[in-house]
Amino acid sequence: MSKKKDIIVLGGGAAGLSVAAGGAAMGLDVTLIAPQPMGGDCLHHGCVPSKSILHASHMDQDWSDAKLHAADVVASIQHHDSQERFEGLGVQVINGKGWIEGRGKVRDSLGQLHDGRYVVLATGSRPRTHSMLSPLAAPKVLTTDDLWSQDLHGQVVILGGGAIALEMSEAFAGLGLRVTILARSEILAGYPPKLQELLRQVLRQQQVTLREHASLVSVDDQGAQLRLNLADGSQLHAHHVLQALGREHDLNDLGLEELGIGKEVSQNLRVGGCPWLYAAGDAAGQPYLTHAASHDAGVVLRNIVAPWPVAQRRKNLPRSIYMSSEITAIGNVQWPAPEGCAWLENSSNSDRALTEGRDAYAGLMLEKKSKRLQGAVLFFPGSSNMAPFLDEHMLKASPYTELAKPSYPYPSDGELVRGIVMAYQASTKLHEGNKRVLRLLARLPRLF
Repeated sequence: MSKKKDIIVLGGGAAGLSVAAGGAAMGLDVTLIAPQPMGGDCLHHGCVPSKSILHASHMDQDWSDAKLHAADVVASIQHHDSQERFEGLGVQVINGKGWIEGRGKVRDSLGQLHDGRYVVLATGSRPRTHSMLSPLAAPKVLTTDDLWSQDLHGQVVILGGGAIALEMSEAFAGLGLRVTILARSEILAGYPPKLQELLRQVLRQQQVTLREHASLVSVDDQGAQLRLNLADGSQLHAHHVLQALGREHDLNDLGLEELGIGKEVSQNLRVGGCPWLYAAGDAAGQPYLTHAASHDAGVVLRNIVAPWPVAQRRKNLPRSIYMSSEITAIGNVQWPAPEGCAWLENSSNSDRALTEGRDAYAGLMLEKKSKRLQGAVLFFPGSSNMAPFLDEHMLKASPYTELAKPSYPYPSDGELVRGIVMAYQASTKLHEGNKRVLRLLARLPRLF
């Protein structure tokens, strides 16, 4: 058995690398057990290739050109996540997988047993798939795990109505493919209806066919194409089907069952109630976001070194969908609003959107009694850049009126947020009283 380490990390994606780098920076002895190449889903299958493909789709390129661009971007980032860099940070890196054999005991793929004070599971997640499509393989049936190496042509059907479906429909359409989205419910289900309607308009402009409330009942492999049979009796033909049905984390095959350790993850990211075992990133469950991984790494490391427990705050993390007009959500965006809360919306007061001939939208959910911001949704280019501002506002539990205080450059879509606040203020009875006081003050004689 090797020397006892402070932390043993299983997994080399965003969460595992963040824990390893952060632990090493704090002076802790860290062992990272991860398959090669390091970087995980975000670098190789998710955020980086998808955003690279999206960019290429706006540059008058075809699918082959877009794939090359994505590969170049991944290669340029790979060094940052490489074994050489992490060994330079002082992390012991072991290629392969790891299995837990006892408290702090992990065996690697080569059979070597490692001993650590803490073990962090950062083993990621996998794409959800449709049972009807399981007998079929790439290139006809795809997930983001195998999409980027395939040659696509003709008709692509995307199963799902969430972030991946929206981003990839825009990318595929921009690269000259014919695209149909099959959504089991509404597009971006659970979001405000005004935003959903704007998305439908955008998809029509991109010549993407949207089928909502559509259920797949069977699939026929016809050689060159697949025939998709839907519950309403209609049929679709596709050269490729992309399953964009979300993701699911997996804590199986890590040795937990054999040790009688449960798989529930607590608010302080402990697994199965074990004080020495943590989960981070996708392995800790939803939301499956790369920046959730770095957030979790901070929570885990603080729990390891601090004498008091630190809880995660994942539910308020911002989420963005990187279409041409980005969709950014933070906090609770449930529609309709829960009891005691109300949605305030603005889709008409952005001069910037008018100058560019497009739509824009902002929605704020306020708690009626306290007037505190509970959630927000923005829909305009670059809206993700406003996420830190809204996040800080919610962390401080500031009054909603604080959202109107910053100087928003003119013309900018951020003025939508100010417009909501000003309109809501003008509609309140209290504001009438304020106006009377202000009129009185303005009419008083000045002494200086």
